[in-house]
Amino acid sequence: MDDFKKKDFGNDLEVKIMDLDVPDKAPVPDNICSLHIPRQVRIWVMILTVAGMGCLLLLIQVSLPRVPKQAAHSAVSAPVVPLDVLVDDGVAYVDLQDGTIDALRTRDGFLLWQSHTAEQAVCAADGIVYVSSPPDLVYALRASTGSVLWHHSAFHAVKCLAGGIVYLGLQDGTMDALRARDGSLLWSYHMSPPFFTLPIVVDGVAYINPEDGSIEAVRASTGSLLWRTQAGQAPSFLAEVVDGVVYATTFGGTVYAFQASNGSALWRFQARIYVAEPRVVDGVVYIITLNSSIVALRARDGSLLWHSIIPLAPPIFLSAVVDGAVYINTHDGTTMDVLRESDGSALWHYRSHLPNLQSPLMPVVADGITYIRSLDGSIEALRASDGSLLWQYTSPSPPLSGISPLVMLGSDGMVYVITEDEALYVLRSSDGSVFWHTKAGEIILGIAAGVAYVSTPGGGLDTLRARNGSWLWHSPRTQ
Repeated sequence: MDDFKKKDFGNDLEVKIMDLDVPDKAPVPDNICSLHIPRQVRIWVMILTVAGMGCLLLLIQVSLPRVPKQAAHSAVSAPVVPLDVLVDDGVAYVDLQDGTIDALRTRDGFLLWQSHTAEQAVCAADGIVYVSSPPDLVYALRASTGSVLWHHSAFHAVKCLAGGIVYLGLQDGTMDALRARDGSLLWSYHMSPPFFTLPIVVDGVAYINPEDGSIEAVRASTGSLLWRTQAGQAPSFLAEVVDGVVYATTFGGTVYAFQASNGSALWRFQARIYVAEPRVVDGVVYIITLNSSIVALRARDGSLLWHSIIPLAPPIFLSAVVDGAVYINTHDGTTMDVLRESDGSALWHYRSHLPNLQSPLMPVVADGITYIRSLDGSIEALRASDGSLLWQYTSPSPPLSGISPLVMLGSDGMVYVITEDEALYVLRSSDGSVFWHTKAGEIILGIAAGVAYVSTPGGGLDTLRARNGSWLWHSPRTQ
């Protein structure tokens, strides 16, 4: 089962091969209206119109939901946020209510060390755990002892990867690449907010999307430039790096594919209308356009596989590609269309009985069943082949703030549901019946490696086997 943690119940969470010449713009008619308008006035009207369209597209880019890439690739786990417990290499880092962190051995709950300098464990790699501390500090602690290796100020975001480098996003838009063992600065890169993003790092190369709309590949260890490319004349947005190919999009509706090794152009697809960032799954590039259509391209050469117009109100987004089906959702969380992966033909349609503006439909699919979570706290299990209802589960504690429950699947044939009041219910996937659930007053902190971490009413920590709720060990140090 994929590891997952407690949900934050605030607000949730195109083909011309090797032809990279910018297409000619459509001619602008001289007669704006029947009245005679001086040429200089017409020019200014054109400039203001273009500027207005640019602002509108920027607004759409910011407002569209970013679907987690993991969901688009497998959809076996729902999107989650890292809260309260981080498990890595046999150690559970538990965030305590007083702002400290306990490091507990996962096999028996033995307290290895406790840190009073931090508030939340963010990530861990190469024997180092990175923790945040208010107001804007990140500490690097030795995982074995909890001793402080170094700290850095003004941190805003952090990405730690194996390979001895940690990437920090700072409040002013600067990204610092630090040597993990001592925090020394390897290189730095500045991007003005709000366009700041951490790099995509693959095979020792960091791919960066500067504010001028270009794409740069730099050596992760030194920051030295390997190559730089501009996707036509319009600003581009770095989307993914998959199987040695870099994918980018532009406001003008063009999708570009570049060779990751040298930045050379492979192909481009022109949709002539705004497109959301592409998703690459099993050698196919899926592209969603602003006019509610989806295009599937062969990833190796950009050739068109199929194109389908979705009868849903825009904007729409791709939520999952799994088990031969493509799941398309509306932004308001009310409807979902399921297409056949091979040719884009319609399989079935789903419409929620309640609006779900704060939590768009995110299907969880496994073993021929599609699970849908609703705004009222209910879970529906649908047959993945035709969308027919198999069973429905209604939470005994319906959500108060309009956030649907978190649904996760285990390889053990169980469905794990975390409700708004932070209770865990474990359901049988066969019929939706409750196998076990946490007790009143208990708070589920997270599940990792088949173990559920539960905060008890007395301030302690219990660990239970996630599948059946049997007790493993108890730690009193959680307050």
